[in-house]
Amino acid sequence: MYRRIIFNGIYCRVAKSIDLAWTRGTGTPKGPFRVFDTVGIQTAYNIVMQYQKVPGLLSPLLKKMMMPYNFKAMAAVLKKMLDEGKLGESSGEGFFKY
Repeated sequence: MYRRIIFNGIYCRVAKSIDLAWTRGTGTPKGPFRVFDTVGIQTAYNIVMQYQKVPGLLSPLLKKMMMPYNFKAMAAVLKKMLDEGKLGESSGEGFFKY
């Protein structure tokens, strides 16, 4: 569900709700969107771009593990944010405003 919501273009409205559910459900201090903002949208984008190149090359198990993720859609969302200057905490805005 998380991937479907984020990639339908409504990620800004639901990031807070997803992070809240994530932190309450897992006990972690930050949800995935706060983590993206903390490490930086550029870093997250670079990681996603690398993941696009990896599936299936190393092992069938890795390919199976990576199949549910739509890295092209993730990259598109992150690239749009980069183009808009939303770099995360360092710029004052990413998925959240700081």
